[in-house]
Amino acid sequence: MHSSIVNVTPGEYNLGMKNSISKQLDDIASKINEGWLESTDFWGGARVAITNVARAPQEPGFYPEPTFVVTPHASQLSWLFCLLRDVAMDLDEYGLWKQEFFGRLAAASQSVPPEAEVRSLLLQVLRQAYEMLSMIEIGMAPAEFSPVVVHPRQLGRGVDPFDSEGLKAFYASRGIVL
Repeated sequence: MHSSIVNVTPGEYNLGMKNSISKQLDDIASKINEGWLESTDFWGGARVAITNVARAPQEPGFYPEPTFVVTPHASQLSWLFCLLRDVAMDLDEYGLWKQEFFGRLAAASQSVPPEAEVRSLLLQVLRQAYEMLSMIEIGMAPAEFSPVVVHPRQLGRGVDPFDSEGLKAFYASRGIVL
C-alpha cells in the first residue's frame, strides 16, 4: 500500500459539498482505498481521546473519563475523525448525538487488531459512520437507533466486530473493491 499526501485539510474537504452523506462517505472510502492517507494532531472531543500510548488508570472523578483509543495509527485515525466530524456537523441536532457517534467510531476502531494495517482500521471506522449517518440522513431521530445513552456509556453497543471478509463484502456492495 502506498501513501499519498494531498493538500486538503479536513475542513476544506467538505466545503461546498452538497452530495448525500453516503456519496461523501463513498468518496472518502474510495480515496482511502487508493492510498489517500493523512495525519493530524491526536483527536480529543465528544468524550473520545485517541492516542498511541496506553494511559495509566485514573481514579474516577466527577465527570466520566473519555473513551481512550490506543493505536499505533493514532494520527491517521484522528485525521479520519476530523473528516467525519466535518461531514456530520451540519446534520440536524449534531450536538445531541455526537457523543454517541464518536463513541461508536471509537468502538469500531477498538475492534481492529493493533497489527492490522492502517487502511483496514480507517475503513472499519468509516463503515460504522455509514451506518449511523445514513440513519440520520433518512430522518431517523437518534433516539430511534440509540434508545438511551447511559453513563458510563456501554461502549460498543450495536457496533459490528472487525471481520476483514465482512469489510470487503460491505465495500464491494458500495462498488469499492478492497
